[in-house]
Amino acid sequence: MLTLPGAHPSSQVMNLARRDPSIEVTGSVPDVRPWLWRSAVAIAPLAEARGLQNKVLEALAAGLPTVTTRVVADGLPNAVLPGCRVADHPLEFAHEVLRCLAMDPDERREAGLSADLSGLRWEDQLRPLLPVLFQAAHGGSAPPPVRVSGRVLTRNFSGHRTRASGHPGYLGRSVAEPTKETGSH
Repeated sequence: MLTLPGAHPSSQVMNLARRDPSIEVTGSVPDVRPWLWRSAVAIAPLAEARGLQNKVLEALAAGLPTVTTRVVADGLPNAVLPGCRVADHPLEFAHEVLRCLAMDPDERREAGLSADLSGLRWEDQLRPLLPVLFQAAHGGSAPPPVRVSGRVLTRNFSGHRTRASGHPGYLGRSVAEPTKETGSH
């Protein structure tokens, strides 16, 4: 079964699904993680891509090896590329998908988990912006960070202390759950 969750599927994709009962197009879903947890492989066969493709990061966080095109891979951090297979020609792309599907579930899981997502937590990515945003909002210098029990705390814009480190975030490995179909996370 090929399942395609996501908003605004093209008319070509919808036509394929109407002709082939093994293709399921869900349309928009409130949370993609349950769909990922039931999957063996993720694909991102985009001919055009702008910026970072969060769909690939979500799939890798769920422990899925991901087949992408070069334009998608070029927008990804180098640390996540070990979890990806890259192919641009349709036959090569199909071959990479079949290679991933031919792996046993543990090998697939290992391939997906070879992506290093540790540096992509929201708090890590946004932390350098806090002083800049504070300065812009208040026309002065940012308050110094405060260390409490080994964690760095900063003051948010309303003056309340907020945690800035120590939480796995959405892309942490905690999002993966085992599935019956793949026998892996």
